[in-house]
Amino acid sequence: MGLSWYHVHTIVLNDLGRLLSVYIMHTTLVVGWAGSMAQYELAVFGPSDPVLDPMWRHDLYGPGIWVSDPYGLTGKEQPVNPVWGM
Repeated sequence: MGLSWYHVHTIVLNDLGRLLSVYIMHTTLVVGWAGSMAQYELAVFGPSDPVLDPMWRHDLYGPGIWVSDPYGLTGKEQPVNPVWGM
C-alpha cells in the first residue's frame, strides 16, 4: 500500500537534505507552472476578443489594473486618475 503521509513527513522533516530537496523541487514546480501559464495567457492574448481571453476575464489587463498600454508600444500613458472618473 505504501507509506502513510505522516510517516513520509516525519522522514522528510528529520532529514535536512531531503527537506531542502523537497522544498527546492516544490518551488521549481510551482514557478515553472506559473511561468508556463503566464506564457500561455500572453500567447493567446487579444484585446479585441474579451470573451475568450483569460487575462480579460481575470482583470489582468485593461481597466481592472488601469493599464492601456502595458509595454509602452504606442507611447501612450494612462494617467493614475482614469479618464472614466473613478
